[in-house]
Amino acid sequence: MSLNNKIYFIALTILTAIMFYFFLNRAKASEQPEYFKFPLCQDQSGIGDKAHYEIGFHQIVGNGILEGSDDVYSLEEGNFLQCFCSQGQGIQTNWLRNSWGINGLQWDLGDYNYKTENTEYSCKKEEPTPTSEQPTSTPTIQATENSVPSSGDGRSDGHIESLGCINTDCNTFPNSPYDGKPVGWK
Repeated sequence: MSLNNKIYFIALTILTAIMFYFFLNRAKASEQPEYFKFPLCQDQSGIGDKAHYEIGFHQIVGNGILEGSDDVYSLEEGNFLQCFCSQGQGIQTNWLRNSWGINGLQWDLGDYNYKTENTEYSCKKEEPTPTSEQPTSTPTIQATENSVPSSGDGRSDGHIESLGCINTDCNTFPNSPYDGKPVGWK
């Protein structure tokens, strides 16, 4: 092999390596970027458009089957956000569609591959902040004079058995275990 052929062979090898490097990088660039920005579960205000379960058993990638609520939200470019919550502790699963990874058929996400990432978050419901307003007053209920038995064998300790009676026989219940006696008598 002559010197010119050696130089030609080395140059061709280097050129092939450079082209192969650029071809691989271009193929990777055509896939969906790995830096897709997922929203946070704690920022979601509505129910999931892909799935919504108030309570039940749900399979979480990498965590098995857990009991709690689960919402799945559709995002751009075929990606999904899964927000699982159980007793104030949440697991956010980011489903990034790409050319390799977990197949989405088992998860009802179509026949596509996904790279998944789980992060924990707090999903405690915020308690309403008490206001400094004074509570409204409770109306007072007044008993009528027929409400308290006051003669015979009736109670005279002021115990009220019936409120708001209109007729004179409001303390009796015919055909009751009390045999028509005022309420509270046995």
